[in-house]
Amino acid sequence: MDSYQGELDLAIASEDQLPTLDGVLTLKMTAHSNFVKMNSWREITSFKQDAVRFSYKPYAIWTVMHHLRGDEDHNYTGLMWIDADTVFHKPITEEFVREKLHTDGVMTYMSRPNYHSETGVLYFNLLNPKTRDYIERVIELYNTNEIYDLEQTHDSYVWDWVRTRMQTTRQGRPRTQPVQFRDIGINEKVPGGHIQSVLFGEWFDHLKGKRKELGKSPENKH
Repeated sequence: MDSYQGELDLAIASEDQLPTLDGVLTLKMTAHSNFVKMNSWREITSFKQDAVRFSYKPYAIWTVMHHLRGDEDHNYTGLMWIDADTVFHKPITEEFVREKLHTDGVMTYMSRPNYHSETGVLYFNLLNPKTRDYIERVIELYNTNEIYDLEQTHDSYVWDWVRTRMQTTRQGRPRTQPVQFRDIGINEKVPGGHIQSVLFGEWFDHLKGKRKELGKSPENKH
């Protein structure tokens, strides 16, 4: 957060009670702690099965959306998620969001060829009535522990799994009036699967994994 530049309002949802921060909405993720308590005992052998580790993002997004829905004074039209291990190089403005991320559908995401989507950046259209339904469906998998019935339990797989089912019928065919999602992924494979370095590297650098030790992403030419 120290490197953040921009004109967008910030919100932080945490499992801890955060101190009041100037100009930042801070929220406690109460529902999330219940999920962690129920499942912290599970032995993890792969990130693909580490539902607890990857549950923070969905619950944070749900917590902020739920708060905004109950606040009649808010006039927000969109909710943008950026992973916390991100270093910013240029200001993130409303113009940036409109040009790069906005959709009249439910969500903007980054697909990757033959792999799960990259969810370090997500955008949700709060004016679309289907958006709340989508996020609630994701959280319901966690609240009921049905997430452990899925082949993989990390959040990228979960967002994709729910999205695919909202777009298709039970027979796997596209719906006649499908729920709209905007895919800004690219067709070719990117080194390390780090698609953000191609799409947004000029504005920010997502230091995921071992890139934290380097302090930068080698794939980011900016």
